[in-house]
Amino acid sequence: MAAGRLRIAGYASVFAVPDKGGDVVMPGAFAEATAPIPLLWQHKPHEPIGFVDSLGEDARGLRISARILPQGRGAEAAALVQAGALS
Repeated sequence: MAAGRLRIAGYASVFAVPDKGGDVVMPGAFAEATAPIPLLWQHKPHEPIGFVDSLGEDARGLRISARILPQGRGAEAAALVQAGALS
């Protein structure tokens, strides 16, 4: 961790695959999205844990690079990521 921040990268959403809630996201859904945006704990707008620094669509889905901050719920999230309990 550099300066108390954990950097993560991966797909926030993949196209044409139902998520756990049954939603299916199609290409183009994030075409106008721009960073930075808050990184939220479990989609809760009152629980930001960091920031999405970059994002973009590719053929698979929405790829992001983000940082988790070491305060509040962010510290818990970072510990879970580092332990392999949260992906």
